[in-house]
Amino acid sequence: MAAADTIQSLISAIESNCDFAELEKVVQEIQTLTPNIGQERLLGALRSTELNVQRWGVMNCLRTLDPIGTALRWRAAIYRRKYSVPTLFWLGSGHKLIRWHLVTHLCIDGYSCLIIYVHCCNDNTADTVLEQFVKGVNSYR
Repeated sequence: MAAADTIQSLISAIESNCDFAELEKVVQEIQTLTPNIGQERLLGALRSTELNVQRWGVMNCLRTLDPIGTALRWRAAIYRRKYSVPTLFWLGSGHKLIRWHLVTHLCIDGYSCLIIYVHCCNDNTADTVLEQFVKGVNSYR
């Protein structure tokens, strides 16, 4: 409870006159509670105590107080799963130019991301899409 009271007293001082040194004190108090805190969680912690600090201020503060931790957090790789389905086609149509009676249709192979067709026509009927799909698939046989 003492740490929370200390944070609240520092926050009330910052709200009256926001200074970078005082922000560093608040961030150090929060870092004693959660040592490996990153920028987003620190922003949330500051906002939960009703202290609105701009993102660049928090980022600069973390860089000065914890340069090694900041570098290590940026270094961590994000591993993503490869997504592929062997027989799936992605069909799409764009209606941004419908005012001029232009509709774009496209089809992409879900496995290889190969563009099967891209076509611009003046309608959005199922017959038009089927016709373009059959032509596109037959062109790659």
